[in-house]
Amino acid sequence: MRKILIVLGLLILAALPSLAEDKLPPPHVVSIAAVDYSQYSEEVGWCLLVEWQLVPGADYYFIRVRGKKNLTPIPADGSPPEKSSWKHADRYGYSPEDPGKVPICGLAEKQRVRFRLRAIDYDNSSNQFGEATAPFAVRLPKYGTAPVLPRFGVPAIEIFG
Repeated sequence: MRKILIVLGLLILAALPSLAEDKLPPPHVVSIAAVDYSQYSEEVGWCLLVEWQLVPGADYYFIRVRGKKNLTPIPADGSPPEKSSWKHADRYGYSPEDPGKVPICGLAEKQRVRFRLRAIDYDNSSNQFGEATAPFAVRLPKYGTAPVLPRFGVPAIEIFG
């Protein structure tokens, strides 16, 4: 009897991973633009505007922004960078047809910034965190060197999309 219970327990444990829902796929990034707001405020500096297609079933999105040595990018206000971690990204689009958007502001000039996106599904208890996108890297130029684009009305660079 004991052997039967052990075998039954092992079968149940083997079946548990198949009962779990799969991870959400990575969000598809639609566009990336770097916008120079330094003429309005030195604390704002460069902003990265990131848009992506919403992932069906995702409740929220997390974004990880990194500079050098796994730290956050150099802030425009001159404060020291902190350790980089996944942070909640505001989601402005609410249907699968609308893109999600997030501005990443307060970035200093002449640095390389990398970021990744990840969808979150709070209803999926075993795999809440979806797959992350491939890392995107953006090199920010000096302030005032980008052309003024009509879409933004300020100096900006369309990086992708």
